[in-house]
Amino acid sequence: MLDSVAHKQSITLYDSLIAGLPNFNLNSSVEIEKNAVIRIVLDEESGDYLETSGEAALELGYDRTGNLKLAGNYTVSKGIYSLSFYNLVKKNFTLVNGSSINWNGSPKNGDLSIKAVHTVESNSIGLIGDEIGENEKSVYERALDYEVGININGTIEKPIVSFSLDLPQKEKANYPVLANKLDRLRQPEYTAELNKQVFGLLVLGGFLPESSSADINSSTIAATALSNSVNSLLASQLNRFASQYIKM
Repeated sequence: MLDSVAHKQSITLYDSLIAGLPNFNLNSSVEIEKNAVIRIVLDEESGDYLETSGEAALELGYDRTGNLKLAGNYTVSKGIYSLSFYNLVKKNFTLVNGSSINWNGSPKNGDLSIKAVHTVESNSIGLIGDEIGENEKSVYERALDYEVGININGTIEKPIVSFSLDLPQKEKANYPVLANKLDRLRQPEYTAELNKQVFGLLVLGGFLPESSSADINSSTIAATALSNSVNSLLASQLNRFASQYIKM
């Protein structure tokens, strides 16, 4: 009799567990230690990726439908953005300390706030040549360390990429004309020109002559201001460069 009761109780408990599974949710805490290395591929076609170290305390959830949810902030302490552009450019950009990825939902929808910089040595004639006299050009033939920046916002699944260009503060104080030019390139209406100069530095190793106003229009700015990858920004500039300077 006792065996029969125990058996019945066992079946009842089993059925109860099965019935409860559809509403099952798994929640766990994930801690990422400072020295742990994470790699995130941002462009599968080119192979561009982020490799980062940083700290995070994340909450991971898994519901009955198989959906993963992630919540928390990952702060970068160090790392690189590895850039490959055909066989023309292979460079590692250094991630700026404090860059971050914030999750509040699907792991693919992590909000990116990433900046990476790479120093390129170049003279400034191509950048400033139209704004100075012939007698001043010798001053700008000196090579300076330009800081090319890659800014990545948007989400992991749909990143939004833009460029930046700067000089160390000391050099901007020594060359106020260059400082003013760099400030101008930060304005939205000069995004196409900024992208062209970054292309020149990364792919050709120096600045390109400034475009005339006739070369820059609203459609060009709209097409080159924002992109989902560094490669697409550089490719658009390569196409413009080829059409402008290479005549068939």
